[in-house]
Amino acid sequence: MLTIRKAKPDAVVMVGAYKSVAELIKLSRNSDDLTSVSTNIATSLADLRKAILDRPQAEFIAALAQVSGTLATSLQSRGRVFEYSARIGAMNNGLQQLSTDLQSRLLQTADDAYFNISINGEEMMVDLVVDKFTAL
Repeated sequence: MLTIRKAKPDAVVMVGAYKSVAELIKLSRNSDDLTSVSTNIATSLADLRKAILDRPQAEFIAALAQVSGTLATSLQSRGRVFEYSARIGAMNNGLQQLSTDLQSRLLQTADDAYFNISINGEEMMVDLVVDKFTAL
């Protein structure tokens, strides 16, 4: 969990905390990791909020609101990355299946064409030899 000094909140501690949390959000590999990070962030923000509210200072309260909003946006964005990655994976699987189906149909069409050429080619040779050459 992200630890925040409770003795004296200041801008440096808040910026350091934000950078650590932002890194945790970026390093999330899946939705479960992101949920865990989100829980830790909520707990840490509650601790920070309490520490700030124990010492009312308008600039810290405003900074906390900004950090909270930015972290919420980061979590939401990272969650969308996982959602879109899953959707793209499903679309790629569908595309691969369509490609496999197309290859199968093309192979069947080519086989049919070869068969038709073989049969019709033999009939055409018989026609040429028997009918056309004998007429000459």
